[in-house]
Amino acid sequence: MGSELYGNDGETFNADDYEDLYNRLTMDRTLILGRTTMGGGLGGGTTFGVDHWMFYTHYYSLSSQAWDMISHEFAHCMGYNHSSNLTYGNSAGFAVNCMPWLHNYLRKQERLPYRNPKKFDFTNPDYEKYWGHSVDYSAMKYTDTDTKMDIYFRDNADKVSSLQYKK
Repeated sequence: MGSELYGNDGETFNADDYEDLYNRLTMDRTLILGRTTMGGGLGGGTTFGVDHWMFYTHYYSLSSQAWDMISHEFAHCMGYNHSSNLTYGNSAGFAVNCMPWLHNYLRKQERLPYRNPKKFDFTNPDYEKYWGHSVDYSAMKYTDTDTKMDIYFRDNADKVSSLQYKK
């Protein structure tokens, strides 16, 4: 997708590291989910929290800071530190590109468990006292832009259609 991943030691992932990442992503876990009001989020161990505006903007945007922070905090919950590009690393890393690309791809394929951004109604004015920030309704527009991930899956459909998900 444009760059290699690297871990807590700053070293580029090898095959074992990618297998470990896959296992970390797919493992059963319990997270204590919360809403923060610190202008970002908090993550590590079982604690996972982000500001209110991320709950409604992540549905729509490829360039939203929400994706950077949601991915960043979740990577902390998976055990990655700030030396890994699963959190910061560099601007070509997982948090900045791959997570929003994957979400956009899965949304267009209708493969998300929550397809309707109104499902949890994070922008309902009746709950304004819980928001922490006002709602920016202009950020709530879908993009149909094809990302590198869309293009990859389209151009390699014969290769990826035979992949089976591990359980």
